[in-house]
Amino acid sequence: MSRPAKWKTTFQMVALGSLILGEGLPHWTTMVGGIEANVPHTVGLTTLWAAAVLTVVTGWDYLRVGLKHMD
Repeated sequence: MSRPAKWKTTFQMVALGSLILGEGLPHWTTMVGGIEANVPHTVGLTTLWAAAVLTVVTGWDYLRVGLKHMD
């Protein structure tokens, strides 16, 4: 397993925990640029998007390596 794949899994776990925590702690909000944001929910969405990007990157890497073994 590659290092980016391990980061992807870590980001997914952090995102899941943060999104659940954000629903359970609605009073953990702060004002960011005039917008009220729930901190755990925002962290969860950010790490979820990071995991999505890493999913594409690692998927491409696995596909590239796998195609070499098919020749």
